[in-house]
Amino acid sequence: MTRAPGARTGPAAGVDYLALGHVTADLDDDGVATPGGAVTYASAVAADLGLRTAVVTRARAGFPPEGSLPGVSLHVVPAEATTTFRNRYDAEGRRSQELLSVASPLEADDVPTAWRHVGVLHVAPVVHEVSPDVVARVDADFVGLTPQGWLRDALIGAPVRPQPWRVPDEILARADAVVLSDEDLAHDEARIPWLADRVAVVVVTRGIRGAQAFFGGRSVFQPAVSAVASHPTGAGDSFAAALFTRLWERADAPSALCFAAAVAAYAVEGPGPARLPDRDRIARRAGLL
Repeated sequence: MTRAPGARTGPAAGVDYLALGHVTADLDDDGVATPGGAVTYASAVAADLGLRTAVVTRARAGFPPEGSLPGVSLHVVPAEATTTFRNRYDAEGRRSQELLSVASPLEADDVPTAWRHVGVLHVAPVVHEVSPDVVARVDADFVGLTPQGWLRDALIGAPVRPQPWRVPDEILARADAVVLSDEDLAHDEARIPWLADRVAVVVVTRGIRGAQAFFGGRSVFQPAVSAVASHPTGAGDSFAAALFTRLWERADAPSALCFAAAVAAYAVEGPGPARLPDRDRIARRAGLL
């Protein structure tokens, strides 16, 4: 196994769900940093759903803190900086972000040998840190993509803003499902049919307005599951992880969408990654039981 000196790795066991991308340090108004980023929220959901879950990331030594992602095996390659955002929310829950620092991109050899064949590969960049070479190192039964990191302009010290589509063609060609928000698309609705022609399942999330899914030549509206929202960060990533998991498990797309919507409802009801109840309770909340 090729590793950078000092890399911190969790148990090297078989992996059902592997997420690639930066674990971020998310600063609140008081300057307190908590682990964030798509891989953080997605891996927490996958682990709670009972999957053997792992993350490959880069960050400064000591981050994320030991024990911050229970049940998730972490391979943390040392970097000079941790990708860090300052997040603020307005009265309607809309988020604005400022990028403060960026870890170096992942490299192909960062993926441990034992984790190069997985059930679900979740490609989850936040700032262009996952290249086609990294993705090519992993053989997966199902590839899920949350492309937010290629769809925003992120300069250190500046607000994060949407940018035109820059997802590498080689990565998109491997995707079995793509989940992105209407903000990621910068309201470029013309991109949706283009994506639906290339990927089996495409979902555009719209927060409390639910989600629109495209599969099998159909467009299906998925309502949001009622929730008392207190912290919306990570809801889309939680939705994506649940959707990818259920599709990999051979659930049909409509029931996978309902299940994912219920997981997203749990995600917004508390700070940090959601701790999910058992699957039967999730399914009942989704209206599947």
